[in-house]
Amino acid sequence: MLLGLSVVIAIACLAVFWAPGMAMLSDAAEDAGLDQALAFSLANLAWALGHIVGAGSGGAIAEATSDAVPYGGLAVACVLTLLGLSANRRRRAAVTARLGA
Repeated sequence: MLLGLSVVIAIACLAVFWAPGMAMLSDAAEDAGLDQALAFSLANLAWALGHIVGAGSGGAIAEATSDAVPYGGLAVACVLTLLGLSANRRRRAAVTARLGA
């Protein structure tokens, strides 16, 4: 029961990242002069590769240890991503403030 609830919460948390992530991808593609269709195609390829590698490695790790280990690793990856995005946002705001001043 607890594992099922953890899975549902993890999926909901990851879904919250989806829309902002796609908006950031769109902005980055536009800034780089990359066609939107190509950028999203590359994102889909990366998504598929992540599914293949994540499912295989997550299953192998869970088989060797317990289910908590891959979910803990996923939680750590999410927190690190959030911290990295926050740091990048602060850096961009600082650069914008310097250029605007």
